[in-house]
Amino acid sequence: MISALSANFFRIKPKNTYKATKLGVMIFLASIMTFSSLQPAHSGTFAVRIACDLNGDGKCDIEDVIIAANAFGSYPGEPNWNPNADVYFDLKIDIRDIAMVAKCAFSSNGRKIDVWISDSAAQSGQGINMTADLVLPQTEITLSAKATENGEPVPNKKVTFEIRGPRGEQGKLWSVLQVDTANTTGSANGTATVQFRMPWTGHNAEEMIGEWSVRASVAFENETVIDFLPFDYDYFLHIWSVETDKSVYNKCDNVEITVAYGTKSKRAYDVTMYATIADEPGIPLGIAYVATTVGGGELGHYENFTETVTIYIPFFASEGEATIRVSFVFGQPHDGGAAAGQEVTTTILILPGTPDDPWFFEP
Repeated sequence: MISALSANFFRIKPKNTYKATKLGVMIFLASIMTFSSLQPAHSGTFAVRIACDLNGDGKCDIEDVIIAANAFGSYPGEPNWNPNADVYFDLKIDIRDIAMVAKCAFSSNGRKIDVWISDSAAQSGQGINMTADLVLPQTEITLSAKATENGEPVPNKKVTFEIRGPRGEQGKLWSVLQVDTANTTGSANGTATVQFRMPWTGHNAEEMIGEWSVRASVAFENETVIDFLPFDYDYFLHIWSVETDKSVYNKCDNVEITVAYGTKSKRAYDVTMYATIADEPGIPLGIAYVATTVGGGELGHYENFTETVTIYIPFFASEGEATIRVSFVFGQPHDGGAAAGQEVTTTILILPGTPDDPWFFEP
């Protein structure tokens, strides 16, 4: 019945795009409600449901269905695009997303699975249909998933974790892991936990950068419940630009260097920015640094910052092209601080000295 109705109101076009009238969407949603209400509690069919709390109010209901319907047929950048309604995380909102949200909204048995990333500092992504914080290269992450029925933890349930990377329309499948939910007391009851180290291959490590996702699923009798957990996998920060107040300098001039950068990490970290200048033969001319705290980003969104430092060009600098190198580390190098991002360079020109320079005749 659902497929017949949808065929009458949706015209499928290339690349799985859809056109629909508001009336068509509403009738389609009504058919889902009718179809759901006609199903017995144990029909013998295998249903799949995802809890899709699109507005973050802690439940999946008709309001979430309306949000999904308003975004139907959209892609990123379009006026009605809503990433919360993209429950399949495939950068389009189609009939699968609408059906999933509707099925969740009109189900009343209270069965849920919630997957998140745990570490020593924070619980990242707890809550149905939530996103996790930025994951840094080569990190070993701990995935936890809690199965509940009507708010009570359910032990001895086998949870499947599906981990996908950024390549391909559905993402490259990296791993499928299974573990039972714990039968214990306290907060761990009904929770399955597994470890996974993020890959960082030597061949072309930056192919790994992008949006990843974890899909956790658990079976309750004849129904499988699913939760998605998307997260960004990337360097802690990216340097967007390194600019100087001018491009040509005399010896004994000051070089003002302005650095623009950003992070997707919500959690804040202490970092140090270093800027160095070396002349054409490679002799270091000066170094400047600034310590700061960086954070406040989110999935798919950079929080941006700027820093400005000044380096003096000594009289002994060789004329010609000089190179400015800018990098960030966590903490400071002598404290074991590792790279927080990729180094960025730019160049300036140092002019030869003239007899008018105050240092020209110095021994």
